[in-house]
Amino acid sequence: MLKKNKLLYNIIFIFMLALSLFRIVYNFSFLKEGYHSDEIWNFGLSNSYYEPFVCQNADHTEKTNMDMWFSSEVMKDYLTVDKEQRFCYDSVIFNQDHDYHPPLYYLILHTICSFFPGKISFWYAFSINIFAYIIASVFFYKLIYQITKSEITALYGYMFYAFSSGILNTFVFVRMYALLSMFAVLCIYYHAKLYYTGKRKYILSVMIITLFGALTHHFYLPFAAGISLCFCIYYLIKKKYKTMFEYGLSILGTAVLSVIIYPATIDHLFSGRIDDPKYTLSWQIIMTLNCMLNELFGFCLPVILDFSITAVMIVVFCSVLIISPLFFLFRKNEKFRRNISSMKNWIKKFPDRIKRMNLIVVSSFVTSLVVILLTAFTVSLMLMNVYTDRYIFIIYPCVCVVFIYLISAMTKKLLHKSIIRYIIAVGFCLVFTVFSNLNTGCIYLFEKPDDAVSVKEITEDSNCVLFNEDHWFLTCFTYELTDSDYIFSTTGKDMEKTIINLPDAPDKDKPLYFIVNAVLLKNEEQTDSYVLEGRMPRMGISSDKYNIMSKQEFETLVKELYPKCEYVGHDVIFKTEYCIYRVN
Repeated sequence: MLKKNKLLYNIIFIFMLALSLFRIVYNFSFLKEGYHSDEIWNFGLSNSYYEPFVCQNADHTEKTNMDMWFSSEVMKDYLTVDKEQRFCYDSVIFNQDHDYHPPLYYLILHTICSFFPGKISFWYAFSINIFAYIIASVFFYKLIYQITKSEITALYGYMFYAFSSGILNTFVFVRMYALLSMFAVLCIYYHAKLYYTGKRKYILSVMIITLFGALTHHFYLPFAAGISLCFCIYYLIKKKYKTMFEYGLSILGTAVLSVIIYPATIDHLFSGRIDDPKYTLSWQIIMTLNCMLNELFGFCLPVILDFSITAVMIVVFCSVLIISPLFFLFRKNEKFRRNISSMKNWIKKFPDRIKRMNLIVVSSFVTSLVVILLTAFTVSLMLMNVYTDRYIFIIYPCVCVVFIYLISAMTKKLLHKSIIRYIIAVGFCLVFTVFSNLNTGCIYLFEKPDDAVSVKEITEDSNCVLFNEDHWFLTCFTYELTDSDYIFSTTGKDMEKTIINLPDAPDKDKPLYFIVNAVLLKNEEQTDSYVLEGRMPRMGISSDKYNIMSKQEFETLVKELYPKCEYVGHDVIFKTEYCIYRVN
């Protein structure tokens, strides 16, 4: 009977896995209409031969392919692997040395692309996501079962994990974060094996996963540090000194080994973008926390605009003033005295309660806090906006573990009948899952307006002049303009002079298109700051940075020089609108 139930649960899990995987693949295949700049950078950093960037040199000191005509072959060479440069891993390492991430993900992607030289497809990178999702799903299901010893809890726990908006975003976003999330699940799982069995052989598994995780993203080391700290404290409290030193030194040694294997880690950690403009730290923390809450539970905490320590102290002081008279008033009430006595006993027993806490749940909670604080301190939510969530994808499995454990423990304690208990727990999971999808959905689909035209289709076998906000936006067009002929990329600085003095394209017989960032064609109603998707405020384009023209002024100037100029339509690339003109 037990084997039959086990088989039934496994069949249900496989069905849920297949359904959730279909959801991810469907969103990627049919609903995703554009790409984040980082998704395109994946291919350039993996496949471009000793040239990590298409818009600047490796040392970030000089702009390249700007204010000059160049062949679209430059774009193809940047994104694809040449037949003579297949499996060229030293180039991948070089490119990553001059970027901000460890090389493991890019080495894997380069290996896949090396089997398809001269070709580009986002499915090459998405296949890594699919593999990572399957592994993460299987081990997350096993992890919940290991913690709760309940197949039903493991099933509804996996349902909450698999169908939340946060996990959809993690695995639809074609970046290393899917692989990182897989290593996070494996890390917690093998720590759980170590905790529940007490067998030190699982330390080796944790070491291997830690090494791979550290070589995938730099945030993995703080993530692992949060869990490791909890385990070391646990072993110290239990007086298992030998195990504590063996475990602690093993994890520390693995972290050091990852730096020895990839020494650029040190330079990356101390030359990052920590000085980017940010909100106050309290705002940063709340907004980072809201990214997680919104994508897993479908609600946000209110952001207190004038939050300060002084305000908190005033609230605490006022609360004490209000509560103190109540204590005096009810001091002789028998029921009140019993409640106070119970509270005192609970506080006295608190250290023992801590010892009896589930270490996996505690370590998952602690490491989640570590990553949230690290993200709030280092990442500019002002610049990253809603896409800040990628930095905390790694803790989504941890948060799910904590939530499922708490729901399971609370319903088990309050309700005696198992059927009612499971129904209520499933109900909570369903409500939060639905809310997360309704309130957030998948933000990495980059849907385009119904009336948008395709830059990629229109510019095939044509010459293009690209007017952008900044030079790095050229990266977003490497995929869009691979089928064009020649490209002239420039910024919006002194647009009138650029248009008047524009040199002829090498092949003047081909159609010529102007592709202009709509922000540069400033309308009267536009302001210098705006809100993206009605969420956090984002820095706008200041009028003193660019010689911004109105759309009418731009069209008048171009038609004077190119009488046959006509407006073709608009496209949206990486959430940015571009106006397209056929000039000749």
